[in-house]
Amino acid sequence: MKRQTNRLRTGANSSGFTLVEMLAALAVAGVAAFIVLSLFSWSLVLGQESRRQSMAAGMASELLTRMHRAPDEFVWPELEGIAPGEHVPVEASDAFEAEAGVPAAMPTVARLREAEIAFREAFRWEAFARRPDDDANYVELTVAVYWEAQARERVYTLTSALPVQRLGGSQ
Repeated sequence: MKRQTNRLRTGANSSGFTLVEMLAALAVAGVAAFIVLSLFSWSLVLGQESRRQSMAAGMASELLTRMHRAPDEFVWPELEGIAPGEHVPVEASDAFEAEAGVPAAMPTVARLREAEIAFREAFRWEAFARRPDDDANYVELTVAVYWEAQARERVYTLTSALPVQRLGGSQ
């Protein structure tokens, strides 16, 4: 009997964790959970920014394509009186503005549809034309799409060239 009593007093055969070991394990688990949650929230921010950049790139590409395909949908400046290299604004015609809007492929749930429309309305665009020199037979087009993210204005630009002959009666 004496041997069993000694074992209880010394704890030689005790199984389990001490309070210090438990606190250390909780601290390690807490730090790991904090790191995982921080990475998750940062990935959400990066995902949103990636979606915005993708939307801006798509808008700029679509605008340049429409400028090439149907230049009569835009109001072109008189390029003859403009100094070579000067950027002049290109405006959308009323026909373009009436046609632009919500794409056909949108969510059917009203709340999601409204959120998507609000997301798209956060973008604005400007287009500019410039003739590199008086003898150039093309116009450089630049489309800039703007949006705000993380309290800063962001911009995505695309540039292309359009033959002056395509402008037809607008020049």
